[in-house]
Amino acid sequence: MQALMRHKLKLCNSTFNSLFRLSSSSSCFHSSSSPLNSSPLSVSAHSTATNSFTTPWFTIQRRGNRVHASDIRVGNTIGKQGRIYEVLKVDHSHEGRGKATIKVELRDLIQGTKVSQRLGPDEDVEKAYLQEKTFMYMCTDQDGTVVLME
Repeated sequence: MQALMRHKLKLCNSTFNSLFRLSSSSSCFHSSSSPLNSSPLSVSAHSTATNSFTTPWFTIQRRGNRVHASDIRVGNTIGKQGRIYEVLKVDHSHEGRGKATIKVELRDLIQGTKVSQRLGPDEDVEKAYLQEKTFMYMCTDQDGTVVLME
């Protein structure tokens, strides 16, 4: 007998690839073979479970929303170089007559590694919007597909 387990899965709502592929089969969502898959998959546009997932980008999402590096705050999620990062620390410094720099400590949300980068105040980065949903584990198909129910 299989026990129902609750998994919190983060779905990415930026121009980056989604962490999970959503497709519909009697209002169940399928992810790739493991919920902690390290390689992102694209969002399926064939979902009919709810109206909000009928297209990869629904109305509350913004694609390509860029912000200046000077507007980055702790806790924001940003996209840079094809990766999604959470901002852990921001240090704005200005030395003498030189240009101001912003030192940002980031954590990669997929791999969990910490990265430190220096940005100019006028440099643009993409703001990533994450949506957290709770799913219930239903079963694993013979082909290794995990079936989740919203």
